[in-house]
Amino acid sequence: MELLRPEEVTQIASEYPEHDPTGRDLLVAKTVHRFSITRQDFDRLIWQEIDATRFLTPRDQPRTMADIRSRLAADGRSFQQLAEGLRIPGEYDPEWFKGCVRIIEQQLQLPKGRLVLVRATPAERDQSPNTRYYIRDGVHRALVVASEDPEPWPRVEALLIHPRP
Repeated sequence: MELLRPEEVTQIASEYPEHDPTGRDLLVAKTVHRFSITRQDFDRLIWQEIDATRFLTPRDQPRTMADIRSRLAADGRSFQQLAEGLRIPGEYDPEWFKGCVRIIEQQLQLPKGRLVLVRATPAERDQSPNTRYYIRDGVHRALVVASEDPEPWPRVEALLIHPRP
């Protein structure tokens, strides 16, 4: 894990659009570390919990990337199908999955992007045991990579920001 110098953090933050809070989060963080994620570490990352993707994150169930990959495979729909479906309030919103379709169409999968991580809260670790980090930015890219389960594993760059915004 490499501790980034302030000028490196400033450069990375400038790559984010002005309206994206991730750039600001990076600038106010006390420390930012950069590292590569192995497949095993990726599988233990905690994914978001929002109503638009609730079918992938049932309440009170673990939401590691390994769990998400399994639920997505069991669902069986492609990202294109997910982006064109009918909204189910509190369970599924096709608008959210259009971001995954754009990533695939533009070939913006990792390693071309990066994940921004924060330390998991105690509640997140209780819900998803044996985890340390929550994906703060890059959830669409992470879902695309999880769905593809690439072989060989690509270089996945992550930034760990502390403290959690």
